[in-house]
Amino acid sequence: MWKPTEQLRTVRRIAVATVAALATSIGVVACNSSSSASDNSTVRFAEFPGSVPNWILPITDPGHSGSPNTYQFSYLMWRPLYWTGTGSSPDIDDSLSIADPPKYSNGNRTVTVTLRDYKWSDGKPVTARDVEFWYNLIKYNKTQWSGYVAGNIPDNISSFRVVSPKTFELTLTAAVSPQWFTANQLVSITPMPQHVWDKTADSGKVGNSDTSAAGAKAVFTYLLGRSKQLAKYASDPLWKTVDGPWTLSKYDTDGHISFVPNNKYSGKDRPTYKTFEQIPFATDSAEFNSLLAGDVDYGYLPFSDLKQRSRVSSQGYHFSAWNLWTVNFIAINYYAKTTGPIVSQLYVRQALESLVNQPLIIKQIFQGQGAQNFGPIALQPKNPFATVTKNPNSYDPKRAVSLLQQHGWTVKPGGVTTCAHPGSGASQCGTGIAAGTKLSFSLIVNSGNHPVNLEMESLKSTFSQQAGIVLNVKPQPFTQVISDAFATCTRAKASACPWQMADWGGGVNLSPYPTGEQIFASGGSSNASHYTDAKANKLIAASQVGGATQLKSYERYITAQVPVIWVPNLTYQLSMISNKLTGADAQNPYIGITPERWHWTK
Repeated sequence: MWKPTEQLRTVRRIAVATVAALATSIGVVACNSSSSASDNSTVRFAEFPGSVPNWILPITDPGHSGSPNTYQFSYLMWRPLYWTGTGSSPDIDDSLSIADPPKYSNGNRTVTVTLRDYKWSDGKPVTARDVEFWYNLIKYNKTQWSGYVAGNIPDNISSFRVVSPKTFELTLTAAVSPQWFTANQLVSITPMPQHVWDKTADSGKVGNSDTSAAGAKAVFTYLLGRSKQLAKYASDPLWKTVDGPWTLSKYDTDGHISFVPNNKYSGKDRPTYKTFEQIPFATDSAEFNSLLAGDVDYGYLPFSDLKQRSRVSSQGYHFSAWNLWTVNFIAINYYAKTTGPIVSQLYVRQALESLVNQPLIIKQIFQGQGAQNFGPIALQPKNPFATVTKNPNSYDPKRAVSLLQQHGWTVKPGGVTTCAHPGSGASQCGTGIAAGTKLSFSLIVNSGNHPVNLEMESLKSTFSQQAGIVLNVKPQPFTQVISDAFATCTRAKASACPWQMADWGGGVNLSPYPTGEQIFASGGSSNASHYTDAKANKLIAASQVGGATQLKSYERYITAQVPVIWVPNLTYQLSMISNKLTGADAQNPYIGITPERWHWTK
């Protein structure tokens, strides 16, 4: 899903429960498909309940960011400059990228990119002008782009120059780390057909409107308007000019979507079957029934049905765990009036983390489908970036109690722990914490994520019984948790974000080069906690310019600071794939799909 500054907050496909309202609006998909996998002409992919793609333009606005709209929909038709994820590894796949590796010069202040010989479906070549078209729309409409982060693209580009039809040059405002700029910035770019889309009205002529501020705003407004017309996606001629392997042939607003091969596709992997279908489901139960009936070729096992894995396998499927390049945590609100001063104390965060028994959660609650997570760079999938391999705050209730007692708290396991010695001294509770303050927190959690709800209830019990810490778990719909947790507010106006702790159940996806500016830098787009640390900011900035040494320093500092409560990464999806379908098991860590690489065996 993945552009590094867009698809940051995910929800696990394996864990969303039935929602009555959703069932009413979408309806349970029929089990009898119009095509059959047995004739090798179609592959049928199960959509996740509530995740129907609803945005086609390769530039998403803030209300439509997410993998279902990009890596599982628009990117099938319009390829990004560089594709993130090589199989299940979190790096760039050169074979799926439409440009050669970039060249850096002028002290890493100039970037030169040469496009490969790709063509649009109308026969026109994909050119540097198509990249400039994307850039101009972003440059003059950046606040309407879901991928915008202040200081990043387009702010860090002082000039864009078309060198030749296949080459463009970027002059940057400052020197950068080539690895960071390629993996975290250039991957955001998607060439778009300027010779078709550069107009301001249906009846308007294609020109060069994007080269001026007023023109780029008008073109962008026009394209946004067309992207909102969902019922016309399959018939609108605007969306027929593609450079990806697929062309949209059917789109129903209920989620029934079909693609056919783009016969002019220039890439190495051409589809070998006639139709790729995405099929909607109102509930996990409906999808599970379709699996048993053989009505999907690439589906998933609902978490609640994990024990029936062998039953599904007997129907001609095999299991494949889909893991993401993600860090998972409970966000803690440093702006919260009552608890903000408490979580601002490092020893409190260390104590809380020492009460999280990650191995036991994975074994008993996640039924083995997860991985430990205790720092800003995930250990899984395997990667060359993670250097902290041992949890410095592993499960140790005695340590948690000791930390609290050493800092002036009267700990009452099974009761409520309170501050007995207020003040800012070494043996006192800390600045802003009054005498008698209770260690009590309210936690909003995604009500549709069953295993995460069980996890939070388990933590509630552990926190209370081991250290007298009260955790009031409040289940809410996923959209409400996200809305609350990422509400815009400041310390001076914290009333706009009164929540204390939040877990939306899916964590935050990492950038291919995991420097963390979105998650832990002050004002980062996914810094829900409002965490602010001057040293962290400096280390993050240094990692964007330097290399592995700077990245390691950032990782070790953030791990030691425990800015959030780390919890295990839960497997994103328990995929069940037809035994006759090959090539689908290398599942993308950014939730991308490449159905052109899947093949039916004879």
